[in-house]
Amino acid sequence: WANSYVKKDRPWAVLSPVANMVGILASFEAFKYMIKRENLQPILSPNLIQINLAYSNMVQVCEPENGSWDYTTL
Repeated sequence: WANSYVKKDRPWAVLSPVANMVGILASFEAFKYMIKRENLQPILSPNLIQINLAYSNMVQVCEPENGSWDYTTL
């Protein structure tokens, strides 16, 4: 798939933020199924742990500027 995408034979890509969110949601749904609790609500955290090895402070806890995350900029 990656070779086809680079050659422009495939018109789409799965971006890492999207893949991460889909993976988290799929894991949560599987967990609800395993414990047989359909009404289990996800735990949402307002903070984000950001890891960037290019920064002098490589690991930091961030909060959204306007109350919610813009996942296209992460």
